[in-house]
Amino acid sequence: MPRSIQDRMDSLLQAFVMPAEIRPPLVECLLRPFEWYGFSRAKIRSQLKVLQNSSTSILYEWNGYKVWWPKAADPERLICMIAEIFVASNPHLYTPSNLPPWAVGKIAIDVGSCEGLFALRALHEFRAKQVIAIEPGRSMAELLKETFQVNGFD
Repeated sequence: MPRSIQDRMDSLLQAFVMPAEIRPPLVECLLRPFEWYGFSRAKIRSQLKVLQNSSTSILYEWNGYKVWWPKAADPERLICMIAEIFVASNPHLYTPSNLPPWAVGKIAIDVGSCEGLFALRALHEFRAKQVIAIEPGRSMAELLKETFQVNGFD
């Protein structure tokens, strides 16, 4: 396991004042889903293109989806979000085939939109009539607006 990930997980778990004997199994449990989902972060990373760089954010493109991401945030988190939203082996994936027929063409509400990938997918692949994207974080909400603009939405 890369040291930086282990350090971050240890810091997170120490913040919750977890006994040392619980930490290793919990770290294993938190990191293993990426293996269970069977995706390769390296593959997603190789497909992720930088289109534009600003002083505070980076415009990435992955499989036709363009998304603004804060420069201060770890791009590995964006890669994990891509896997959570798009990788078919993820058991929590919302795929068009799993949507009930009555859901197609309706309004989708994405609460905690973050970078907006799920909202964009709802418009493109789930054929949502409209998406209401709610992001409480001020800086991410600004990037969310830019993400929708760069993808041709208001």
